Amino acid sequence: MEAQSGSIRWSRDRGVVSVTLDAAGGNLVTLSMLENLRVELERLHRDADVRALHLGATGDDFSRGMHLGDPNLAAMVLGGDGSRRKLARIGRLVVDALASFPVPTVVSARGRILGAGACLFTACDFRFASPDATLGFPEVDRAMHLSWGIIPRVVAAYGQTAAKRLTLLGDAVDVATLVPAVEPTADPDSAARALTERLAAKPPLALRAITRVLRTNDTTDDEALFASTAASADFAEAMSAFMAKRAAVFSGR
Repeated sequence: MEAQSGSIRWSRDRGVVSVTLDAAGGNLVTLSMLENLRVELERLHRDADVRALHLGATGDDFSRGMHLGDPNLAAMVLGGDGSRRKLARIGRLVVDALASFPVPTVVSARGRILGAGACLFTACDFRFASPDATLGFPEVDRAMHLSWGIIPRVVAAYGQTAAKRLTLLGDAVDVATLVPAVEPTADPDSAARALTERLAAKPPLALRAITRVLRTNDTTDDEALFASTAASADFAEAMSAFMAKRAAVFSGR
């Protein structure tokens, strides 16, 4: 099943949702792209049948950042403090929706991964990129604060030293310098698809429970989450398959 929403393609296959940036000229991010991403990601948050998400892009570059020529973006930037704050808030909602997605997220990228594109890339759990790919946050050289709540995520993903180089200097760095946070591979799309399929084959309830704690770092509900997963049909299937030395098939119940 595949659908097109502006410059984004959405497809779904056996629990794996694929989101593909598909805009000519380097997948520059427009206001409509941000809004489409926000709406669809928030809708998918509520879909219990989703087991993994893959974010990718067409063309030579994952994304060269925000489309500074987008008239809708320009209108918000020039429209006063309120509209500028709204623009920053929309970006943050997209990043938060991706970073808090209830199942694991995997991203694959080639070429330049800049600005808004770098925010989307960083917000994912697993990151694959071509060996020649570069990651950068050039906002400082545009005299802008790097917003969207991304700075703590940059630090968490790449470490303090790399984060300072990326955000304060605005340097674009080779992904090879960001291993293991980013895995360089000749075919990032295939690597990402293989990983999402592997994740989608895992027991959905356990996958969501573990992902939830990874997202929040809050173990308050550990006992309840353990009890509910151990009472599931998937738990019984996992034990039966283990004893019979066969592959388990999970239903998410």
